Amino acid sequence: MREIQQAFNDIVWFTYRRNFSANLASSTFKSDAGWGCMLRTGQMMLFQALKRHRLGSETVFNYAEKTIEPERLRGYQHLLMMFMDNGTPSQSPFSVQAIAKTGLELGRKPGDWYGPQAICMVL
Repeated sequence: MREIQQAFNDIVWFTYRRNFSANLASSTFKSDAGWGCMLRTGQMMLFQALKRHRLGSETVFNYAEKTIEPERLRGYQHLLMMFMDNGTPSQSPFSVQAIAKTGLELGRKPGDWYGPQAICMVL
């Protein structure tokens, strides 16, 4: 049970945001609430995969005990920056804005529902 709790606590949670300073792919949306659930789920899964790939599957961040090694912490922070909303495209290629922009190329407008296949293709 402890391993399950530890694994669950190690998952990074990307959630809806509002009041974006930049429009989502030139739409009028200033939030992804109500339509961005699959985008955020896709971000979470991709982040977990990249974290395991770059930092190792044994890397677990225990924030309560503050046992994060400085080198791994820098790698972790770099990964987080890649998903930062309102970041620059080169710095944050997996932000919700970048996902929405790529989605347009596949015929998905901001506000459209993304299924599992659509978010995999966009990511």
